[in-house]
Amino acid sequence: MTTAALKHSIWEAMRSQVPTDFFIDKAVNITDRDAAVSLDFGDSSDVSLYWTSTGQFFTIPVADNTVWNVGTGALGMDLKWYGSTGTRYIYHDASADVTWWENLSLRINDYDTAYALKIGDSADILMYWTSTGQFYTIPAADSSIWNVGSGTAGMDLKWYGSTGTRYFYHDASADVTYWENCGLRLNDYDAAYKLAIGDSSDVAFYWTSTGAFYTIVAADNTVWNVGSGTAGVDFKVFASTGTRYTLFDASADLFDISNSIYLKGKLWSTASTAAVAVGAMRWRLNSTGNVVISVNTTGTTWKSVTAS
Repeated sequence: MTTAALKHSIWEAMRSQVPTDFFIDKAVNITDRDAAVSLDFGDSSDVSLYWTSTGQFFTIPVADNTVWNVGTGALGMDLKWYGSTGTRYIYHDASADVTWWENLSLRINDYDTAYALKIGDSADILMYWTSTGQFYTIPAADSSIWNVGSGTAGMDLKWYGSTGTRYFYHDASADVTYWENCGLRLNDYDAAYKLAIGDSSDVAFYWTSTGAFYTIVAADNTVWNVGSGTAGVDFKVFASTGTRYTLFDASADLFDISNSIYLKGKLWSTASTAAVAVGAMRWRLNSTGNVVISVNTTGTTWKSVTAS
């Protein structure tokens, strides 16, 4: 018989003589597990507890996925696990159903296999960091919503760029979002990459891969206001160089096309009397080849001047 088998036989013989309710009011010292010295629980030593000479404590189950219950389900138990000092600990408060990480950090390794922070009964959200330097937030269902704040209590959000002076900042109390020293880039409109404004995407802006910029409105005769009516905005459209442009000067109430820009309009072939807006202008060539420039004064009446 081996030494281990002999020890087991002696222990079984001693255990048969011990009452069902057995109390120990002295300290029990189990030496380092250099030769299988452990505290075993269960008829088949289903769980073993031991301390090694290298300073590690082990809880070893016989079966995988064995459950360690702290409390009974009807009666809970607080659990406090200390760190390097008495002010650093993990504390589970059973009565409050809350677990605190007091002055501690939570570290999850790179996602090389399945090291992720999982949230939800069915791991509905996964968060992890990869060894290539990327952070992922993966939902189980498409179109899941990430809420920042509750709807009654908002939360500011600040997302930094390359320096501390470059950031995206949402101020919840002011209901304003700032792009501080940062740009906003939208790709070519090859599918649906557009800047949409309005509850029903009433106006959309996008750039195509063919080099065209579009402003698309949902309703015809939509008005684009530049300025508020009390505060104007100058508007400058450049041509081929920085010295060629069209300028609307709000303070001077002037539309300036004098900077090497030509104005081209429709050349009317007849002196039409169709109703148009008062102040409208048109030009045409008369039968002698002279230019007739006309201004509408009543809607159907035109005043003209002829130039050769």
